Amino acid sequence: MRQKEHPVPGDEQSGPSVLVYSALIVIGMIAPALTFMIAVSGLTPDTKIYGLAATSIAYFAICFWSFKRLRAEAIRRSGAMPNLQSAEAELTGKLLALEEANEFFGASLQPADTFRLVTNRIRDLYDFDTSVLFVVGPDAAELKAVQVQGTNQKHFRDCEVEKGLGLAGLAILSGEVEFSSDLNEDRSVLPAESLAGLRSSAAIPIFFKGESFGVLQMFSAEKIAHDDRSREILGAVGERIGPLLRGSIAHEESLSSALTDPLTNLPNERAFFMILENQLAESIRFREERPLSVLALDIKGFDEVDPAYESGEAERLLTFVGDVVRGQLRKMDFLARSNSDEFLVILPTASRTTADEVVKRIQAAFTKTPFTTLGGEDVKIWLNIGRSCFWKDGETANQLLQSARIQKQQAKSQEPETVLWFPKEYVN
Repeated sequence: MRQKEHPVPGDEQSGPSVLVYSALIVIGMIAPALTFMIAVSGLTPDTKIYGLAATSIAYFAICFWSFKRLRAEAIRRSGAMPNLQSAEAELTGKLLALEEANEFFGASLQPADTFRLVTNRIRDLYDFDTSVLFVVGPDAAELKAVQVQGTNQKHFRDCEVEKGLGLAGLAILSGEVEFSSDLNEDRSVLPAESLAGLRSSAAIPIFFKGESFGVLQMFSAEKIAHDDRSREILGAVGERIGPLLRGSIAHEESLSSALTDPLTNLPNERAFFMILENQLAESIRFREERPLSVLALDIKGFDEVDPAYESGEAERLLTFVGDVVRGQLRKMDFLARSNSDEFLVILPTASRTTADEVVKRIQAAFTKTPFTTLGGEDVKIWLNIGRSCFWKDGETANQLLQSARIQKQQAKSQEPETVLWFPKEYVN
């Protein structure tokens, strides 16, 4: 990563000034003395006139030469200094633009969009090939790459580094900009493919309300500058981009929390309806060509779990059921927890036949996979499952869910009556 260069006046530019001022001093001393000597000499009047005229012309020529040299030097200096001032003004403008973006967008931008905005602003000041945003994890012991742009980005995704390791880990501990000209600090903590073609790096701690919550690490195929000015500029960048990035991340976290079931970490019923409405729009558009099915399922005898087993067993059972069901779904399917022991599933492009196949896979999985209680007992889980298909069982989200729940209620009257049951002989 290299700071973009701007021309500045060099030391050699002081040479013309010394020469010009020396010439003016000499001629300023010689001209009056020469004029006096000609005036008091015994030369004829015509000769004196020619001598004084020649002296005046010479003096004028030297003054004109001095003016030209000084003017040329002034032009050179004016051409350099505005560029230097321009560089400082550009830097200030870019950093202020980040603050203005924070005030304008607030937390409305997605983290990926915010990171792209920040990266593009910084790229106007510095040349770099890859930028990675590391954020402190929940345990505060490691950093995780949450946003990446540039070269080798797929190899950086979801990378984790411990505090104190790698350039990012060092920056989060020191709270200062860290530089590396050989990437040795990162070779042992980042995948080799991520550093291919890259030569140097700078890690900028990002602050919000005086505390660092992440690191912006920039990689370059060129050598970076280690000067104090670069450190100062990048440190200012870390201070100014902090509120924008933190606000965007916090907004996503709050939105995710509003759509997530805190017990199982599955999407909740609100998220289920959001996805179902989106899938319904596609199915309504293409009708027969794009089927859609919905499943509603719950656990037989769930109310008997806590009284029969240790406290907290119900929570473990819900997580277990969610994991098993999710393992039998396709990648495109969507699983959510509604309330109590009810789970909801969206099966995009699934006809009645496909939905029935998924139901059979789920039932078979629970037959093969018992739930192990805290006391070490293996128990068999049975589910009540209802299924509904678009336009045959309903054309709106509420109609489809109601139809699936009705079928689920009907399934509750079927055998087996007891859900959490295993013969003692099997357990022993």
